[in-house]
Amino acid sequence: MGDEQGFKSAGPKAKPAAGGFIYNILHAVLLVAVTVSLFYFLYSKGFILKDDSYGYINNSIYRTPLYPLFIDIFEKYTGAGYLKYVCIGQIALGFFSALILCHTLIKIFGFSNWAFHAIYIAALLPFLGPGSIANAIMSECLAYSMFLIAASYLIKSVYEPAVANFFLLAVFSALAALTRPQFIFMYALLVFFIIFIFLNIRDAKKTAYFVFILVLAVAGANFFQRAYNYHFHGQFSGIPFTGIQAITPAIYLTDSSEISLFTDTKEIEFLASVYEKTDREKLSVGYNNPPNFIEYATHYSVCYNEIAWRTVHGIYRDKYCKKTEMTPEEMVEFNSFTSSLAARILKDRYKQFARLFTANILKGIGGYFYLALLLFVLGYSLLAFNSYGSKLAGAVFFATLCNFLNYFLIALVEPVMLRYSFYTDVLQLVVLMSFFALAARDLSSGPSAGR
Repeated sequence: MGDEQGFKSAGPKAKPAAGGFIYNILHAVLLVAVTVSLFYFLYSKGFILKDDSYGYINNSIYRTPLYPLFIDIFEKYTGAGYLKYVCIGQIALGFFSALILCHTLIKIFGFSNWAFHAIYIAALLPFLGPGSIANAIMSECLAYSMFLIAASYLIKSVYEPAVANFFLLAVFSALAALTRPQFIFMYALLVFFIIFIFLNIRDAKKTAYFVFILVLAVAGANFFQRAYNYHFHGQFSGIPFTGIQAITPAIYLTDSSEISLFTDTKEIEFLASVYEKTDREKLSVGYNNPPNFIEYATHYSVCYNEIAWRTVHGIYRDKYCKKTEMTPEEMVEFNSFTSSLAARILKDRYKQFARLFTANILKGIGGYFYLALLLFVLGYSLLAFNSYGSKLAGAVFFATLCNFLNYFLIALVEPVMLRYSFYTDVLQLVVLMSFFALAARDLSSGPSAGR
């Protein structure tokens, strides 16, 4: 059973499993060997440019600021071959963040060095997979690094909800959101965390500090994004991306009959062109005949980019912009225009949107069985957390909640894909591996070892 005082005390911290000098040396040598070998393997692949890479290199208004600025620093200090050093820097930061998370887990849980190696490799899996996030000149590697450090402070905050731990959790959550906008789901996670803190410790003063820190982090990140866009593009705005993310499902779920809702000539002309193309190319829900509910999201995922970029964006650019590429001012206007259209189209389509949203989550998460498993883990860990004050259950609960919030946010705006979900999938895996490693250690030590 956990501490009787719940969150008032973090409880005695577990000590790492005992081992002799030779054992510890072997652990250190193995850790260095694994790190150096994997680092060299990734380094030898060199940097990889993708279609979206140039948006980061050129500080596009569509991009969050942290990764473009990360690139700018290397360009300023390393010269013409700066992308090679960007790749080296993000690989090194990725390994460092994985070590931070693993160090936090082993310090708190106290499992063996061998379990440390297994969890370390699990945290590095996204670098070794087909996405090549460590080598791509894309924001994923930097975002993943910020997220792993934030996850480390999330777990620390569960065990010891000190102001300093929560401050660093909020800072790295904001840095992750400034690297990839999908990480605004971390703000929702922090709201849940504050609520649980208050319900467990009943400390109004500390809770007020946490609320202030969260507000400061969110406001600071928002201001930084706007100041970045003003400096580079003359537009004191957020990322003008909301409109296209909102109007894509709106167009997918409807047909040309929606045009009757509008009276503005530009809006009618634009929608007529959009619906004509979606009907001609069979890009709407009317052409979706899935064999089962989960596959309802498959057609949407195939149509998404066609609707978003080659239909909505392409038609607007060709009709209303003076150049082949939109200027930052035109992007902001386009965002406002499409946001307004989407709000009016979706206003009475919430049931259809909810159906698409649910199917999108189910398909992305892996089906009913895995969803049921995650819901069981979420519910059981919450029960253990509230009933027994188990900090381990708290870590499992918040890692699982983090996973769900990520899926929910993605499904609201885009089809759920591995390139968006792997962040929290890996955290879920790492925390559950820690749970099983701790259980195995306690079982092997006999009944007296249980905590």
